[in-house]
Amino acid sequence: MLTEQTTIDKLEVLADGTVQVREANQVLKDGTVIAQTYHRYVISITDANPDLSRLDAASLAIVEAARTPERLEAGAQRLAEMESDLNGG
Repeated sequence: MLTEQTTIDKLEVLADGTVQVREANQVLKDGTVIAQTYHRYVISITDANPDLSRLDAASLAIVEAARTPERLEAGAQRLAEMESDLNGG
């Protein structure tokens, strides 16, 4: 019997609090993986309200721990600087 599953198989927390997520999309035949692809995305520290709906409870706990008030403030400052640079400031 063929089944399909998606799991978060890797989370990397960078020094600034940005989190890189890798999802494994697997096709299983009788419980054995026969095909696998990956989807990657980033939860940026500069994003004040990221969509965390795809995360399981364990992954969500890691992301929430990485997004400390100090890191969020630094991310907001960095974003303001980038916007100022883009606007010729």
